[in-house]
Amino acid sequence: ARAELRAELAVLTEQLAEAQNVPCELQGAGTSRVHELEDQLEATTGELRTARDAMAHMKQQVSTAEAARAELRAELAVLTEQLAEAQNVPCELQGAGTSRVHELEDQLEATTGELRTARDAMAHMKQQVSTAEAARAELRA
Repeated sequence: ARAELRAELAVLTEQLAEAQNVPCELQGAGTSRVHELEDQLEATTGELRTARDAMAHMKQQVSTAEAARAELRAELAVLTEQLAEAQNVPCELQGAGTSRVHELEDQLEATTGELRTARDAMAHMKQQVSTAEAARAELRA
């Protein structure tokens, strides 16, 4: 599609150059196609801007998920240490710490999954931005 647009733009440019000897009412067709291409360029630029904004938002979500993951790891380390110290405590008292460790491990696993999903979404957004930038560059060419 881009190659077709580029070829069509080249043909129109050539036709515009030849149109200098054609009456004014016939020159309008090429000019309207140029305006159409300018509108497409503007729309592509808007899509690129939207994709960049979404990518910035995704980066913020990834940062937030990474911070939550780090906090959970720290709390898990503390509880694991406390659990190790609890070896001398009667079995019925150890269950509460063990259950909290399992709960934190589950939270860490869920947060890791969210982080992975956010990173995948960010990679997808980067691809969309790249595609939009390429289309924009081709339309400008």
